[in-house]
Amino acid sequence: MSKETLDLWRKHEAESVKSDSIVASCNCNTKTPEVKYHAKGCKYRLISERNMLLEALEEVMNVFIDQSSLHHAVLNAKEAIASVRQNSPYVGKKS
Repeated sequence: MSKETLDLWRKHEAESVKSDSIVASCNCNTKTPEVKYHAKGCKYRLISERNMLLEALEEVMNVFIDQSSLHHAVLNAKEAIASVRQNSPYVGKKS
């Protein structure tokens, strides 16, 4: 997934979360922001759990993008080294 695609996905998710992620969405009458005390089907709990999952997914995607970028940089460096070895009259020759 490209960085541009991830940014568009983040923007879409942020807009959808803004519309329904409010504290008043609790429908189990729990008076604490701690998710573990809300009922399993409570809208507040579902929204909170979704938000936690989205944050975790975003972290995983960032790691994936970083590793992918690093992989491409290593491949580019290997190609550059191979090119220098092939084209340089000095590399690989003993004096």
